Amino acid sequence: MLEVTKIDKLAGSEILNRISDRLKPVYISNKNEQIREIFYDLMIHLYDTNEEFKGVAKSSLIRGLSDASPRIQEKLLRYWSEPTRLSNDPYQRME
Repeated sequence: MLEVTKIDKLAGSEILNRISDRLKPVYISNKNEQIREIFYDLMIHLYDTNEEFKGVAKSSLIRGLSDASPRIQEKLLRYWSEPTRLSNDPYQRME
């Protein structure tokens, strides 16, 4: 996985807020599998570490489950299948 360190300090939350919705369609539709994988790694990092971007990251990561690359699909399926992310209780509220 891409190692992203202190992304808030590097780019600033305000900048990320302004560009995150614009980045999503650009990266998801990119023909280069490696570029898409880096984007999903960034979304995993944001989802796991930054409450402010959890919604954007979550929608991107869910979208990634239908990526053209079987490798990316498998990676994201493993990510979502981790016990810390999913609940067996259908009535438990997901964030």
